[in-house]
Amino acid sequence: MITNQNFSILIWTKKGRIKNDKVPLSLRITVNGQRAEISTNQYVELSHWASKAQKVIGRSPEAKDINKHLEAMKSVLHSHQSRLITLGKIVTAHMLKNEYLGITDDRKSLCDAFNFLIERKKQLQKKKKLSKTTVDKYKNTFEYVKSFIKKNEKVNDIQLSDIKPSFIEDFAHYLLTESDLGNNTAMKKVDQAKSAFILAHKRRWISRNLADFYQCSFNEKEPTRLEIDELYTLCSKEINILRIAQARDCYAFMCFTGYAYIDAKKLTSENLFRGPDMKLWIKKNREKTDTSECVPLLPIPIDILNKYTARGL
Repeated sequence: MITNQNFSILIWTKKGRIKNDKVPLSLRITVNGQRAEISTNQYVELSHWASKAQKVIGRSPEAKDINKHLEAMKSVLHSHQSRLITLGKIVTAHMLKNEYLGITDDRKSLCDAFNFLIERKKQLQKKKKLSKTTVDKYKNTFEYVKSFIKKNEKVNDIQLSDIKPSFIEDFAHYLLTESDLGNNTAMKKVDQAKSAFILAHKRRWISRNLADFYQCSFNEKEPTRLEIDELYTLCSKEINILRIAQARDCYAFMCFTGYAYIDAKKLTSENLFRGPDMKLWIKKNREKTDTSECVPLLPIPIDILNKYTARGL
């Protein structure tokens, strides 16, 4: 019998169920006096079983295989018991049996964690506290994670308790090599993947925060900025290719208003109003923050709007 405080494992023979001159071995879990049994699916000759040593006598390949199998079962049960205690669970014999058989309700997988995280993001989106673009980014990262575990682990999902500390580092390497993403793009996806592990740890689905095992490293790039005279030169340049002219106009409009592309794209005539100075202003909620802002229209943005509207402003 292997004992750890009030937790013990006993392997015993069921003498009343002899089959082909062999008896089945059963594993009994005892926690605080409560018992649960698991079939080992192993059979031995009764004379070859050492009840005190809890193993098969002899050095035959069959004896070695059975003993190895029994030790593996004990090891797995001890691991489950230690993990559940670490998670603050009140461990019972029935709980350990279910953990071993993989039928417990509270075991979560990596896909469970991601689906839960994305669902939370969607709820924030419905309340207009998060943009659809942000939610889509998490969905996209989830697709990369699923591709990664399918390639590396040869499975479609993996239990959180089975994930190694090197998982996030390996995922980052996968994004940079197999997926051929740029460093900063890869790091953003790794950062979003870490959010799933942080959530899982806070909800006590895993005993340690795997996000702590990897630090994202971004390449700091100094953005190229146009000087004001360069911006005016760009605005006045004659461009004969329509799509390039439209891209230039959109860029210039964003520069003079401070709007991001997603905000500029969704502007309509309903966003225009006359301010206290009787000049044209724009009033719109920012997509990212959902905060309302009023922006005065300067001459160049007005010229751009006039260029794409049927009537002048």
